Amino acid sequence: MAADLFAKFGIMRVQKTISETEVEAMSNKKLEKPADFKGLTYRGAGYSPLILQEPEFGASGVILSTSDVYTSLQTHVIDACEVGNAFSNYGSGYQEVTKFWSFPGIHQLCQASSFIVNMDLWNKLPKDLQTICKLGATYTNLRSWAFAHVESAKIIPVLQKLGVTIYRESPELQALWKKVGWRIADGFAAKIPEFKTMWDSMKDFMNLLGPYEDLQTVNYGS
Repeated sequence: MAADLFAKFGIMRVQKTISETEVEAMSNKKLEKPADFKGLTYRGAGYSPLILQEPEFGASGVILSTSDVYTSLQTHVIDACEVGNAFSNYGSGYQEVTKFWSFPGIHQLCQASSFIVNMDLWNKLPKDLQTICKLGATYTNLRSWAFAHVESAKIIPVLQKLGVTIYRESPELQALWKKVGWRIADGFAAKIPEFKTMWDSMKDFMNLLGPYEDLQTVNYGS
């Protein structure tokens, strides 16, 4: 669907990478219930600032360049943030300026990126080269997710040894994230036909996949 939308503007879009699920929030206090967000200045991208500035949370949601996040946390310009997965966040040093990291990243269960090509140039490529580009992108998709998934798992005990508290948000808080987020998305869908088409498809997919993933979730007791 995204490719079809880009094609309307003369652009060929090929999905290139998928990132591991992001950290929900990095902060210097536990954010365990909706009231804990009240009054915070929270940096996010996409929907998270919109969600947190709703009355249920009462935070100030701001969009801020990734390059400014570390200094903004250090100088208390912002109180909390989401940026990326655990591995990439560790590489950025956010454990030096935050002490609490929450999971799961319900605000962004994955992050997809793409490479884009002028459609006229793409159509001039031989079919075999088009296929090679698509297969290469598929490989990069799978490897990028698997790499970040494993490296993020490795980095959790490292973070804990450094004094970072790793915790899981309550089911009630996760449900509220979903409720408010879906309400906002439904609002956009009512105004933008292209958004509605993709949003309806995403909801159908999540409703299909969610129950099955619950069945397949293994609890090792730790």
